[in-house]
Amino acid sequence: MPLDIQFEIFSNLSPKDLLNVTRITKALRKTLTSKSATTVWKASREATLTPRCPPWFSEPAWAAFLYGNICEICGGKNISKIEIALFKRVCAGCKRKNLITWRRFLSSHPGLDVRILELVPYVKDAESRKFYWEPDLGKLVIIEAEFQKQIKRGSTEAKAALDDFRVDHLDRREYIQTHRNRLKGWRWRYFDERKVELAARRERHRDQIEQRLLNLGHVSMDLQFLQSLPSANKSHDLGSKEWHKIQPELTVMAVQAREARLEREASEFRRNRFSAISSRYLAFKRGMHPSKWKYLPPIKSLVALEPFVACITAEKSSTISPPELNELFLKLPEFLAQIERKQILRLLNILQPALDPPAWSMDKILLHTIPVCVELASSVFRCVEGDYMFGYDEVASHHCGVGVGSFQPRATEAKFIAASERRRQTFYDPPILGAGTAAAVVDKILRLVGLDPASATVSDLDECVNKDDAPLRFECDGCAAVKDNTLFYKLGYDWRTLAIHLDMAHMAAEDHNPLLTFRQLTAGPAQLIKSVELQRNLTRGVWACTHCTDHVNQLQTRENVLQHVVKFHAILNPIENVDFVVADATPLRGRQSAKYYVEPSTLSTIPSDNATNDARCCHCGEKSRIFILLGVKDHLRARHDVVSPQVGEDYEFVVFK
Repeated sequence: MPLDIQFEIFSNLSPKDLLNVTRITKALRKTLTSKSATTVWKASREATLTPRCPPWFSEPAWAAFLYGNICEICGGKNISKIEIALFKRVCAGCKRKNLITWRRFLSSHPGLDVRILELVPYVKDAESRKFYWEPDLGKLVIIEAEFQKQIKRGSTEAKAALDDFRVDHLDRREYIQTHRNRLKGWRWRYFDERKVELAARRERHRDQIEQRLLNLGHVSMDLQFLQSLPSANKSHDLGSKEWHKIQPELTVMAVQAREARLEREASEFRRNRFSAISSRYLAFKRGMHPSKWKYLPPIKSLVALEPFVACITAEKSSTISPPELNELFLKLPEFLAQIERKQILRLLNILQPALDPPAWSMDKILLHTIPVCVELASSVFRCVEGDYMFGYDEVASHHCGVGVGSFQPRATEAKFIAASERRRQTFYDPPILGAGTAAAVVDKILRLVGLDPASATVSDLDECVNKDDAPLRFECDGCAAVKDNTLFYKLGYDWRTLAIHLDMAHMAAEDHNPLLTFRQLTAGPAQLIKSVELQRNLTRGVWACTHCTDHVNQLQTRENVLQHVVKFHAILNPIENVDFVVADATPLRGRQSAKYYVEPSTLSTIPSDNATNDARCCHCGEKSRIFILLGVKDHLRARHDVVSPQVGEDYEFVVFK
């Protein structure tokens, strides 16, 4: 091909492409680096708006400087940054080796004319220190020394040549300083264009892969993972060999993406169905008296039941129509009644395990008829979560929270079904046990206040008062007074919290009251403890108005409900359980003892600076020292060989009045 035609073709290439052509063969390199090819490089440079070539650069060298990626010193590759102030493309290692401060350079060349520094460009660091390229300075020193030598020999042309040499380098430095900012601007534009071009190439490569996956039957929405996959974002066109290499991995990822998408869609449908059932369940609750709300299961337990979980996990193409929802909720009362009968049967088997099980069958438990024995105050049950229940009313309003955290409609179908199964098992077979020790304590309380344990119900014991018409409150004989600064206090209990306290102590490793002894408090401490208990219930959001259903979705504090009844229903003196009620079983989880302060006894052996010394040894006499509970037991084992110390026989607690 004629040379002029080659030049015409090459002039349509960019400078970077021309550089790549020079690296194909030696012949092409020789052709393009010849002086006759200067017009080719110039035309290419002007077409791409590349900065003009400096006078001391050739066109090919200027293109290599701007578009190359090789270090000029060591030949290192992938050097994208150029030092514009020096007009050099060098790696970081070569810069560390060759950049030098002027002080250091002059110290190694004593007697050198400092004006030589004016001939060389420099760069500044963050501290504005000037650094020069040491090889350039070294060359200038050698050339200047040669000129000076010729001048000393009497050469008439050497001085003019030296002046021309200095002017040439001064012009070069001036050129660099003048065009430095323009070159920086071009460099940033070039990098931006290069990024755009690279992004376009990668997008083309990704589109080629996506098209092949679409041909295999996949859909575009499942191929979004290609955006961040390195193997799908190359800057070259996709070849057959490359495709066969990456196809198995991409096919697996596409299948996984499809499964994840289908699961997301299914979870969204489950969430919508869950919302529809929740709204309908809220309407179902509005049709009931607020005092009955606490007996209804939570929505997350409800949707775990067979008809509802089947509805939620149905095919995504199906939707819940209002008639289907109505049909589900029309069957709900009968379904809940069956669950109630099963629960009563379970409680009967706990209370009377010696009876023949057929004596308490489902057929003999009538709907809405509660056997008397499960409503007794001495019928005490305990959930495995630690909640105590007294009588059937508290059992019916207790809902275990097993699996609450993992039960989410947006979870995967496998997790949703597993959580539903746990919920369903908890609902059908609640983890309720008998509390024998607590029942024994209640039995003793009933006998103490003159009630018959065989017939006294929970409400009977709640309404019972002492001889001074004060509420029934008790203290544990095994609990000593605790010092609070200069005062002493003990813990007071109502009959429920006392039974819970002694039952938990009985299950502990160290039972502080194995005889289950307690005493009834007088009117003053009893009234104080009751006031503390009432104050606690005032701040709990468990109350609702009985004249409307405004609080069905958000129960309120007692004070807020009272204000609501007065404001919206014009009832100036609302009555509890008539105008407002407790509509949630939360108080079951909030039972606590209450403090009341006492005067210490006249025992002179009680140190005033140690509130934990509250027991003494019975074997050492009345003048025995005072121990903490663990200390007196260790004392009895070591001094008196008592292996199992018993309260009242081996040690006694300090009595407070």
